[in-house]
Amino acid sequence: MNKFCQSCGMPLGKHQGTETDGTLSNEYCEMCYRDGQFIEPNITFDQMLKRGIDGLNNSQRNFFSKKFMIWGYPYQLKKLARWR
Repeated sequence: MNKFCQSCGMPLGKHQGTETDGTLSNEYCEMCYRDGQFIEPNITFDQMLKRGIDGLNNSQRNFFSKKFMIWGYPYQLKKLARWR
């Protein structure tokens, strides 16, 4: 199982998406993938990047942690299976 969603980078943990047969996805989170399909199949890399940065900006993390994560997010997102 991947540790992070291969679409948005969110830690999977108990937030796994589902396959068509109802089993949990080992690659994608519930916010990106349901019933074996992407929830937003036409979302672009730039749209996903903006969504992730907005989410980090609104998180409860401390200022330096947030800035570091925002700086590194584009590089990490490019490495995920959906965006390679």
